[in-house]
Amino acid sequence: MRPEQPISNLNDLKGSLDNDDDDIVYRPSFLADIPLPPPLPNDESEAAHDQLPNIEEYKAQVGPTSTDNNRCLRICLITSLFVVAIVVSLTVGLVVGIEEGIELEEDTIERTPTTPVASPVEPPVASPVAPPVAELPTLHPDVANRKYEMEEIALAEGWSDLYSLSTPGTPQNRACTFIAEDDRQLPIEPTLELKERYALAVLYYAWNGDQWRDNLFWMQYNHHCDWMASLQDDEGQPVSVGVVCDMDQSVTSLYLAGNEMRGTIPREIGLLRNLFELDLSGAQHLESGEDGIPWQDMAQLTKLQTLNLANNNFTGMIDPRLNALKTLTTLNLSNNRFYGIIPAAIAANLRELSVLNLEYNQLGGTLDSLQDCVAVAILLGGNNITGTLKNEIYSSWPRLETLDLSDNQLEGDLPAGLFAMETLTVVDLHGNQFSGPLPDVISTNSQIKFLALQENQLSGSIGDKLRYMTRLEHLDLSNNALTGPLPEDFSMMSDLRYLFMAFNDQFTPGPIPASYGSLMNLVDLSLQQTNRNGKIPTELGQLTALQLLDLADNDLSGAIPSEFGTMEKLQFILLKDNMLTGTLPASLLELTRLAILVINDNSFSGTTNELCLEGGKFAIETMDVIVSDCGDLACECCVCCNTAEGNRTSECVLSVWFNDVDPVYSPFYRYQRGFYAFQQTEVEYPSFEDEGEDLILWIDDPAAPIDIDGDGTVNAEDSDADGDGIANDADGDKDGDGTADFQDEFDSNPLETVDNDGDGIGDNADSDATDATVGDADGDGIGDNADGAPEDGDLGDTDGDGVGDNADEFPDDPTQYDTDPGDDAGGIRKD
Repeated sequence: MRPEQPISNLNDLKGSLDNDDDDIVYRPSFLADIPLPPPLPNDESEAAHDQLPNIEEYKAQVGPTSTDNNRCLRICLITSLFVVAIVVSLTVGLVVGIEEGIELEEDTIERTPTTPVASPVEPPVASPVAPPVAELPTLHPDVANRKYEMEEIALAEGWSDLYSLSTPGTPQNRACTFIAEDDRQLPIEPTLELKERYALAVLYYAWNGDQWRDNLFWMQYNHHCDWMASLQDDEGQPVSVGVVCDMDQSVTSLYLAGNEMRGTIPREIGLLRNLFELDLSGAQHLESGEDGIPWQDMAQLTKLQTLNLANNNFTGMIDPRLNALKTLTTLNLSNNRFYGIIPAAIAANLRELSVLNLEYNQLGGTLDSLQDCVAVAILLGGNNITGTLKNEIYSSWPRLETLDLSDNQLEGDLPAGLFAMETLTVVDLHGNQFSGPLPDVISTNSQIKFLALQENQLSGSIGDKLRYMTRLEHLDLSNNALTGPLPEDFSMMSDLRYLFMAFNDQFTPGPIPASYGSLMNLVDLSLQQTNRNGKIPTELGQLTALQLLDLADNDLSGAIPSEFGTMEKLQFILLKDNMLTGTLPASLLELTRLAILVINDNSFSGTTNELCLEGGKFAIETMDVIVSDCGDLACECCVCCNTAEGNRTSECVLSVWFNDVDPVYSPFYRYQRGFYAFQQTEVEYPSFEDEGEDLILWIDDPAAPIDIDGDGTVNAEDSDADGDGIANDADGDKDGDGTADFQDEFDSNPLETVDNDGDGIGDNADSDATDATVGDADGDGIGDNADGAPEDGDLGDTDGDGVGDNADEFPDDPTQYDTDPGDDAGGIRKD
């Protein structure tokens, strides 16, 4: 079995394949669609027939008629016919011998269509008659026989239905052809090996296997237990993907996560009765189809421990027949379109369940159906669940460690008993309608590491309720109606990494506590719109792990401390809408990772030109934007928030800069931020449901422990489904060339990404990519080296693939450019 680390991007791991010949494409020995000629005639039988005289030859030998001659003629004729009958009988025997497995050369065997009967044989005709012309068979007769036998076995054993088996082009029919032609030549008998090989072939055809991201050696002549690849995870540990078998050569794991399967799940999945793990997550394009998911057949997988169908396009209701999978420990159906209520049978019968992940579907109803659920992690975020969190429900979760009910429609007070559970370590209730104060008992739970209560209607004072949560790493209370003083003493929370109190504008006014400078592991600090005043404490400069500092929309005064320059990992600084003064400290140039600096609506003076280079570029390589007031503060590379006349621009006055407040979670790891998202919007509070003017996304510091699933991104639910190294949320790649649109100068051309000389021609098509005056002599937008008529501007590029129409065999297809001689298939253009 593979390690618990979920791996979603097979391509990211391919470098560890023990195969140096990456150009070899393995293909099965399919001949189903290639007509074969009929068998050659049997040379021996033909020769024997030629030695027998026909009637005319015999008459010429015996001369004129006489009594003796006639008698002899009759005798000889009968004898001849008798010999012919013997030859025919021998020929039939040869055919029967072939069917019984006698190995004879195909070109020496003549198949006889019928068996001779006892009635008199008509004498042969005087002259040969040409045989009728028959259509060429689709399959070789031997293959056709095996395929017929395979269809009979599959029908008799109930592996597939008659229609699927007999209809050309269905996955089942194609799988029978594969078995018939398979070089392995398994006996057509109802063995476990034949059943599993047939089932896997059906899955391959049902899921468009020829278009998978990684073939994983499927459909090869070797044993189907070798249809897999041994890869490495992010920590260098071996991981087997594809088909994994036990010592008895039976399939126990089918792991195809992120392999771009398309289609529906066929009922033949139920034939793999020894499966312990079925992981089809991250395919994106698997769907339910007209007949829905074959829950009844999947319920036959009674040894299954992991069922992962996350990140696909499945719909319909979750079938209560899943209660038959009594050994199931992980059920992950997240990020699909399932609706209806959660079947009560899941809680009632799945008594080995550890992880129940139904996040981001369209499930409704209340939590009542999950009473007595024994799961360690219950993840239901992003659904339409209503009602309250009743004591009798959560008190019946004896092993609960992780509870995620975020982004639902739950209401009522936060139940005190929930926070008294000794096993609980993760509580995510954000994005609901919970109200009232934080329960006092919350301070007694020293096990909780993650507490996310943002975007509710919580009120009252925090006081010392959080002080003794000594293991807390993530605390988010933003966007509530909390009152009283901002908590000052987090000294006992030495592990705290993420502290968000933003958008609680009813806090009692006061300074930023200097004690926050002792939180040495802090990565994110957001106190935006919390009524902070006074100077920014210099102690914050001690936060050397800090990546985001958000102090916007307060009443802070004084200068930016020069100690900011010691926070070497700082990437994002938001200080807008305060009363800060003075010049920008030169120490900001020490922040070599700084990407966003938002300082508008303050009273700074002097210049920020130290941060700028000639041509409006930034002195810090990672810098993307500086938003500032221009005028008293000179800035040649800033986005200015006032006009030349000194008027304020509405974009800056009304906009609210905010960052993503919902990090990613994996049940196998801890909550961590996957990326930073900032948006300029004109709403009072940043809700991602409101459309803003601009969305900027940033990948986190690669040195930070953010790569949860080892796929190059940070989302265990396959945030990088297309495998291009860019999280889905940040990824717009219209032309599919692996470069995100915001980085792609030719975002509609899969052949081009950059134009170094700025002549409008991508470097791949540009005959001189360093000279803007060389490369497109006729000005038709096609580089001279790709232009069949470089002096004719009227010969364009209709399909935009970078190849001139006169040189393009497929001028209307942007994915095809030229052909190899005679194969009528597009390929890479050959100059």
